[in-house]
Amino acid sequence: MTIYTTKTAADALGLSAASLRQYATRYGIGERVGRDWIFTPADLDVVRSRKGKRGRPKKPAADAGGGYAGAV
Repeated sequence: MTIYTTKTAADALGLSAASLRQYATRYGIGERVGRDWIFTPADLDVVRSRKGKRGRPKKPAADAGGGYAGAV
């Protein structure tokens, strides 16, 4: 079984170590070993599936004639 340290897992995911630790506490992945964290390939898959789904959803495109037309 492959085990990743915080540094190697963060490098593989393109994240900082601090961001990966935030994901670990937020999503309940990884395991604390003393003061360090270790991660499995399944933990990395969880982060990959969640990564990039942040912020407000995009608004749908506006209608061509449904906006404010000014003073009438």
